[in-house]
Amino acid sequence: MARFGTQNRLKTRPGTPAGRAFLLAGALLGGLVSIAPAQLPEAAKAPAPRPIILVERAGASEWLVSDKDAGLRRVLDMLPAASSEARDATMGMGIKEAGLLDLVIAIGLAPGGFAVINTGPDPNTGVGGFSVVGTLDLASEAEANQIHSRIKALDLSQLPFPVSESKMYPGMSELPLPVGVASFGPRKTAKGWAYSLLFAPAGVKIADPEATFTGLPASPEGAGKPLARGKLDLAAASQFLEMIAGFALMGSPEGQKVLADLRSGGLLGPDAISFDFVKAYTPDAAVLQATARGLLPYADKWHTNTRTLTSADLSAVPADATAASMQVANVEATWTQIQTQMAGAQTDALDQMRQMARQHLGLDIEKDLIEPLGDVSAAYISDSVGGGSFTTAVFLFKLDDPARMTS
Repeated sequence: MARFGTQNRLKTRPGTPAGRAFLLAGALLGGLVSIAPAQLPEAAKAPAPRPIILVERAGASEWLVSDKDAGLRRVLDMLPAASSEARDATMGMGIKEAGLLDLVIAIGLAPGGFAVINTGPDPNTGVGGFSVVGTLDLASEAEANQIHSRIKALDLSQLPFPVSESKMYPGMSELPLPVGVASFGPRKTAKGWAYSLLFAPAGVKIADPEATFTGLPASPEGAGKPLARGKLDLAAASQFLEMIAGFALMGSPEGQKVLADLRSGGLLGPDAISFDFVKAYTPDAAVLQATARGLLPYADKWHTNTRTLTSADLSAVPADATAASMQVANVEATWTQIQTQMAGAQTDALDQMRQMARQHLGLDIEKDLIEPLGDVSAAYISDSVGGGSFTTAVFLFKLDDPARMTS
């Protein structure tokens, strides 16, 4: 099948206030993943696992590369010790609350990952299965053991299922659940020490959790190590999404039509669309690249223009832009879609909008505004047009018929 992807890129300068705030928020809210093949017993071979969600994130301090952020990096490095001192001196927290606070700080600062993998139908029951991998990359065994002790201090005996030492992963603990077994604890990896959460159907071992880091998008050309990257595969999730949607729409007379629309739009089915993103630095900027893959068969459904941006298109954005976004879009198709959606009960509102445009502006919306527009739009923030703030943003639209627009 032909493959087609669309990409959007957003650039911000790490040294600007808006750029630093954006980067720090991304660092603290991100997550890390990868594909983790589950190893089944020889007697029960299943289809190859397929990742549904993959995410990967660098440590918080790695996001702060500007010299202006040196102070903030020092604050982040001191945060765990400062939290402990403040708690002991003034907050008087109990062991449970203190452990939870320290755990949240550790998760927010360390690089780590999370993945959800479709492991295929159970060969005996036919029911779909999945596994989960969550991991934090840590500096030492002592740090991994400390996190484990904080979790144990949360009084896991109150859980409805007993926690015991893991039989599959030495040094980790395991919690049996109705749908599988969750294992958690410190783990020695090829890179060093990690703290991991591993979930799989009972009796299934995730053979190599570190393989979860494969299959993710590479950094854009000219950029360094990815700060964050991820993937969402709707085809891999379709087995579960179809079931959820079927239950949700069971009582609706439009249920089958809704499901058919989702399939025809590439949101369900074996050939559904997938999405990925990657965030990284070039020598002078931060780049966020997002891609939709397998979109070509559904381009008409989504009114998507299949051409890509050119150097001439990109030249419309000044070199001193601190943030910029540009996209190809079929404006006439979008306007047609809006009219279709407003047809019926909102037809009068659409006619009234046309009448007001003619009466107050002397414009015909279709002939004077929609038809002259081209297929490229952009927005940017630039020092040359008033500074790097959102209140000075510039919006651009390519014109196919400049004479009509200016007449």
